[in-house]
Amino acid sequence: MFKINDYVIYGMTGVCKIIDIENKTFGDGQEKLYYVLKPVYTSNSKIFAPADSEKVRIRKLLSSDEIYALTLITPDEKVIAIKDDRLRNDKYSVTLKNGNITELVKLLKTLYFQRDELNSSGKKLQKFGEKIMKEAEKMLYEEFAVVINLKATQLESFLKGQINL
Repeated sequence: MFKINDYVIYGMTGVCKIIDIENKTFGDGQEKLYYVLKPVYTSNSKIFAPADSEKVRIRKLLSSDEIYALTLITPDEKVIAIKDDRLRNDKYSVTLKNGNITELVKLLKTLYFQRDELNSSGKKLQKFGEKIMKEAEKMLYEEFAVVINLKATQLESFLKGQINL
């Protein structure tokens, strides 16, 4: 169980600080234990997240050692190579939704690689690929920024340097 003042990742919302833990009764009429979350990068927002939710995942932030270890093993990972646009987009969407950190880094590596290859021939990444890349960056960069104390503008070059792109 998390404590007040812990920082966590809450689903696709990103990094949140637990500002309170309280029993609440909402729509179903049953009292449940809730984490009261304050998203770090969204002002004036408060989320009540059931402590026992299986729908939306809450996890602790990675440590700086875990982040560096993750980015160092990633160069050995193969990029996601799916030629069919629909299947590839489905895979990207599922990867985002699942929020597996290793798969997110792999996805971002794939998208950076595709973008750089396309740019070198005067083409652009498809809009869906750009959208997915921005979402994956948001999910990873927010956590990395809080843990290793980097500014958002430094994170792409940090990650690209770590994964040898």
